[in-house]
Amino acid sequence: MFDALTTKLSGIFSRLGSRGILKEKDIEDGLREIRLALLEADVSLPVVREFMACVKEKALGETVIKAVRPDQQLVKIVYDELVALLGAENNELNFKAVPPAVVLMVGLQGSGKTTHAGKLALMLKRQGHRPMLVACDIYRPAAIDQLQVVGKQAGAPVFTLPGAKPPEIAKKALAHAKDYGNDIVILDTAGRLQIDDVLMQELVDIK
Repeated sequence: MFDALTTKLSGIFSRLGSRGILKEKDIEDGLREIRLALLEADVSLPVVREFMACVKEKALGETVIKAVRPDQQLVKIVYDELVALLGAENNELNFKAVPPAVVLMVGLQGSGKTTHAGKLALMLKRQGHRPMLVACDIYRPAAIDQLQVVGKQAGAPVFTLPGAKPPEIAKKALAHAKDYGNDIVILDTAGRLQIDDVLMQELVDIK
């Protein structure tokens, strides 16, 4: 998602940079493209609206309009607002829970949850934790195989329970983690759309 967004924003800024003085229409056109790029990257509509309002307010200032380097000016404004949106500080994950702490991976279909679960396990292992990955996606073909591959790459065990439903898998995984000293459990769930009531309820049950 970040790669796609980076590519699109870079293209927008490059086109703006080829112009001389940044006029208000140039800004409006650029902001419209940025808005579409954010929406295509699955950023929530209310978040996009708030973000664009902040960018537009700053981008339409006289200092920016008269600038001879519009690409750099607009890049800085968008960058500053993205930093503010995502968080300017690096906040550590909070594991102040009775072990095992649980991380529930949720998201849209094809958004990279399984790969990210492996990366998260690797990072936590390097920090001295003993993470365990749990295969709660029983619907996507080869989802469990993929998790086992990323688990092996990260050096983290993968818990599977063939034939069981995801809530039961999660419950048994917690008990297994306690027995084997895994202090963090990462649950890899099936991708879903909000309109899929059955899968949304399944998430509630897992939680």
